[in-house]
Order: sequence, then structure tokens, then C-alpha cells
Amino acid sequence: MRAGRGSRNSKRQTSSNENQYHARQPQEHLRQGPRSAARAFGSWAGPFPDMRQKLVKRYYCDHCSKGGLKKPSMRMHEQGCTRNPNRVCYLCDQSHDYKALCAEAKALSSSRDDHEPMPDARNINGAKEISQLSHMVDGCPACLLAVLRQSNVMAFEHFDYKKEVAEWYREQTSHIAHI
Repeated sequence: MRAGRGSRNSKRQTSSNENQYHARQPQEHLRQGPRSAARAFGSWAGPFPDMRQKLVKRYYCDHCSKGGLKKPSMRMHEQGCTRNPNRVCYLCDQSHDYKALCAEAKALSSSRDDHEPMPDARNINGAKEISQLSHMVDGCPACLLAVLRQSNVMAFEHFDYKKEVAEWYREQTSHIAHI
């Protein structure tokens, strides 16, 4: 540790001139605009000249907007990403024909109003359509979510992902308990 910085016993003495500078200076320069305020403090970073910076590589999924710092983690995410049409499910370990399933989901859904925020999105009409789609993906909630996301079909009223996953796990563990 450097002497005089960050230790408990050493307290920095500030002069009254310095306190007046920090209290008065930003307001005067901000009235003139942000560039002049940055010039007054020496950089765009503000009054912290000894701040450290670090340049890092960030990896992004090709199918959704998820980003991460580790390449293996992002590769693993991409394999099971619900926007990936060639995904392998992390729950049921199956790969479905998502293009055909998306066409079926669009056929079962109705179009939304044009004044909605996402006019190209569609709505599922009821729980009957969700159960038909669920049967097509062998009851896997992650595969059903992938079909809904890839086909841009909204089913907020009829499909609760967390509840469905909890129920799916309960069913899987009940089969193991009976063996």
C-alpha cells in the first residue's frame, strides 16, 4: 500500500482554496456546456484523473443480445439459446425442427393490432393452443419457450415459464422416485 493513501491513520488535509474550487468550478463550467466542463477538469472522465481503465474482450450470442466475458460460457449459452434455430435443449437434450414448429405456432396464433409496440408479433388465443404446442415439443417448457420466441408469438397470459419448469422437474423426479 502506498504511504499516505488509503490507510486509516492518514487523513488528507484539504485547503479552503481547494474546497472552494470544487464547490464553485463545476457549476460555472456546466453553464457553458459539457465540453468546457471536461476541459476544466482535464478529461471527460471528470475530476478523477488517477482512475484506472481496463480494456476487455466481450463475447456476444449470435442469436440474442446476451453478452459475457468468457468465451466457453458464451459458447455454452449459444448451444441452448432459445433464439437459436439449431439449439439442443438443456432440459430434455433434444433438438427439434424449430422452423416447422414456428410455422405451426404462427398458424395457431392471431395477429396483434398495428398500434401495438411490436406490430409483427402475434398472440396465442388460449391455453388450448399452448397445450397443442407443448405436446409437439414433448412437454418441455424450454423447447416451448424457444418456439414462442423464434416465432415471435406472445403467450404471457397462458404460459408461465418458471411455473412450467418447476412442474417439469417435479414430474421428472417423480419418475425417478418410482423406479
